Amino acid sequence: WCVVSAVRAVESLVRFDVPTLVACDGGMSRSLVVAAAALTLVTTRPPDELLAVAAGGAADVHPRLWDDVKRFVFETQNGNEAR
Repeated sequence: WCVVSAVRAVESLVRFDVPTLVACDGGMSRSLVVAAAALTLVTTRPPDELLAVAAGGAADVHPRLWDDVKRFVFETQNGNEAR
């Protein structure tokens, strides 16, 4: 829920054209996941493409984290309840 909340917050900032820096200090590339998911909600580009853009190339993120964020963020966006 915490990462999904961060995605929604960044999405709102982007929609309002607020310059935003997304960073984490845990070394788990959560910032890349948050930025890519938020941009996916604002644009029509595919999530995996935006993850590569956010990373500046091939992204090194935990695959389970990325899969979970895609599932929870985009299921709730489509009106389905994420479980």
